[in-house]
Amino acid sequence: MKCRLFLFALLVAVTASACGNATGIVAQFPSISDTLQVYALSGTPLAVPTALNTIAHSVVRAEVRNVYDVVFDINAGGQGVINPSSVVGRFGRSGVLKAATTFDLLTVAPGTNYNDSTATIFNAGDVLLIRASSAACTTALSPYIFSKLAIDSINTVTRTISFRIRVDPNCGFRSFAVGVPKE
Repeated sequence: MKCRLFLFALLVAVTASACGNATGIVAQFPSISDTLQVYALSGTPLAVPTALNTIAHSVVRAEVRNVYDVVFDINAGGQGVINPSSVVGRFGRSGVLKAATTFDLLTVAPGTNYNDSTATIFNAGDVLLIRASSAACTTALSPYIFSKLAIDSINTVTRTISFRIRVDPNCGFRSFAVGVPKE
């Protein structure tokens, strides 16, 4: 009986000490912020960047040799369109979620409800979340990298979309806090 009581107390103590980080995994990299501009997929020259590689926080051309998570376009009504990579025929498990709050108030990415099978329409001022699978995360508990975007402008003349981005480059971590995340 004493042995069971001791084991139970030990289990409670270990659980309590791990409450802040149940997996024991510690983030290694600070979050990254940047301002980027991408071109629409349609109505622009082939040489311009139309896609986003979130882990590298860079814009690239949507072509086979490049790694990207989402592709941008502008529809006939002047709204932005963001397509997860699988929608444009690319292998990947990226997803997009339109946020219901501001860029600055969004401190942690949701873990679920990302759209990975259809385009998401957005306007200037909207905040988007991206959950992107990364080859760097194949041995991690979660294969995803999380990012948030604040759409600053959609220019229908130059067919460009400008946005701010914050990326948490740590596999499975969803925090958008400055520095190395804790969650």
